[in-house]
Amino acid sequence: MTPSEDRRNLTRTLMAALVPALGCEVIPADEDRAPAANSGTWARVTITDTATTPSGRVSGARRSRVDVAVVIDVFARTNAAEQVASVDRIDQIAANAQDALSYASFILKDYVADPTGGTSLQGIVFRTLKPATLRQMPKMDGYSRRTVEADGLYHVVHGV
Repeated sequence: MTPSEDRRNLTRTLMAALVPALGCEVIPADEDRAPAANSGTWARVTITDTATTPSGRVSGARRSRVDVAVVIDVFARTNAAEQVASVDRIDQIAANAQDALSYASFILKDYVADPTGGTSLQGIVFRTLKPATLRQMPKMDGYSRRTVEADGLYHVVHGV
């Protein structure tokens, strides 16, 4: 697989896991779209490669460790009448995001070969090795915000 295919598999695997965990609309940062008009609460996920380190060969194929930073920004529309309810909702979603990314382990799915994600990539697992951090951010354009950050890694195998 190419690095872009590896990234596609990681992104889609994480999205498939985060949507039910967070219980709101989840949008990858590289998609140029806004949440649905009726979305009071939504999240944007950014995945950034921080390092790639060769880690040897397996059965003649090159193996590399890829370190990534995952950032989930959670947004909730706030107004004076619903302030308490929206703060409770954003805090719950942010806590769910923190739980989902703390000491996480997701078997990557092969969305390149199977767009439905029904096939797992044998032996390729995305992991976070410590708790995710949660920060309250300043309000922006009528939205309350929380940010959850986690560092993770996975290994990729490429042809000779």
